Amino acid sequence: MSNDKYDRQVRLWNTAGQRALHESSVALVNISTLAAEALKNIVLPGVGTVTILDAGVVDETDVAANFFYTRGDLAKSRAAVLASVLQDLNPDVSIHYRDSIPPAEDVHFWSQFHCVLYTAVPYPLVDASALFNTCWDMDVPVCKVGSLGFYAYLKIQLREHAVVESHGNNLHDLRLDFPWPELQAYLDSVDIDPITNSEYYKIPFSVILTKLNQEYVKRHGTSPTTKQLRNSILDTYKTMDDPNVHEAYKKAYLIMKQSPPISDNIKEIFSYLSHSQSHATTHSSTNSLYIFQILAKSLKCFYEEFGVLPISGVLPDMESDTNAYLTLKKIYLDKFNSDKSYIRNKAITLIDQQDGDSSLLSDDTLVTFVRNARYLKIITGTKIDKDSQILQFFRSLGDESLKLKALIYLAFLIVEQFARLHGDWPTWNNRSELRALSISILCNDNNIDSYPENLDKILDELCRAFGNELHNISAIFGGVVAQEVIKLLTNQYVPVDNCVVLDGILGKTSTFKL
Repeated sequence: MSNDKYDRQVRLWNTAGQRALHESSVALVNISTLAAEALKNIVLPGVGTVTILDAGVVDETDVAANFFYTRGDLAKSRAAVLASVLQDLNPDVSIHYRDSIPPAEDVHFWSQFHCVLYTAVPYPLVDASALFNTCWDMDVPVCKVGSLGFYAYLKIQLREHAVVESHGNNLHDLRLDFPWPELQAYLDSVDIDPITNSEYYKIPFSVILTKLNQEYVKRHGTSPTTKQLRNSILDTYKTMDDPNVHEAYKKAYLIMKQSPPISDNIKEIFSYLSHSQSHATTHSSTNSLYIFQILAKSLKCFYEEFGVLPISGVLPDMESDTNAYLTLKKIYLDKFNSDKSYIRNKAITLIDQQDGDSSLLSDDTLVTFVRNARYLKIITGTKIDKDSQILQFFRSLGDESLKLKALIYLAFLIVEQFARLHGDWPTWNNRSELRALSISILCNDNNIDSYPENLDKILDELCRAFGNELHNISAIFGGVVAQEVIKLLTNQYVPVDNCVVLDGILGKTSTFKL
């Protein structure tokens, strides 16, 4: 695999993310236009292996709705044709296909995948509920998708998913309010007074801010506000002519960024550790979660001992003398390495106590974890709704605005249940039957107080589609699906938790958790 070929996307998820993507395996169960578009957008960035599972042959409907098929493909294996087209798009990817779908209980087969992309169809050749249960037990994420007419949805099933590189914030960690002994010793050696130090213009802005902050605390017994710190800068230097002083004035707001408090995300992770049961297996995604749990426990120990999280070691560019900047950078890097060593030693101790394999703990993993320690994220998911759960889920949403967003997904669940009962998607002629089914599901079982407003309009649109997909809708939403799959495979960026729908009529997407 050449990173030159994937240069632009490597800038998004770096070399480690590209490697994780290349080492991943994805299965597609049941071909649809939406699923084919999603798969295309996974193949192009260089996923490692794709397995297409579909027992159908290309028909007129496929040719009309799916750009990947032509009239010359009629009566050919749908899986074989799609595999051939996708293979031409990226020879780096290993693409396989089968004209049958293994039983849902075949753990050996399904355990080889890192994500399963599943399309709901009227004639399922595999027990969907059983497949979802199998994947849940193995910690294999499932992305269930559906598209009819102007509407589409994605529902993600995963048990636990850890995100180390969320990319949500910059990693700069200056510790202006909480210097450690080595940094404090350096601060004490620097004279920032322009009267007694003619070379004050060489001093990095973080040193100026930290020392002025400490002087203010000594005089007033409390930390300054941004305005008060800026006034201290003006009182000390009188002018903003020097680039480093101007930078200190501009970034004085950083003093409000307190180091000891931890974010809600980190609190959730520490709470999660207290009741989480590690279920490590030979599956690589589960090993990743196991290592995350070990490192998170080590991080908790670090915080309980020092009252602050490890330093990221990432220093921004600063207006200063080169020697002064390099000296400061070395102090931060040494502290980062020291914090990393603490996390490593604690993690190895925990692994040894569980008779685990400490070789799974690579230095790259440690560096990434410690550097991103402030922005870690854990997602605890839910199973995809079973048929019986359709009767309960809508009432459980509670919030009316959330219910309004979820109407499209609810309509799909009703339509899919109709398809299972009748063996085909509903059409315009089935509107009355579909409404009767929806009333039976939602009202007769006392799940909601009244029939949802606007649900009939959405059901009518789904009927008007006559079981067909619109390729432009599938192409747009296929990009969304592929984006979420890549997040799951690379463990970077925060995936949708856990449902997203597209209203192609209004041109809007909505997300919510079920």
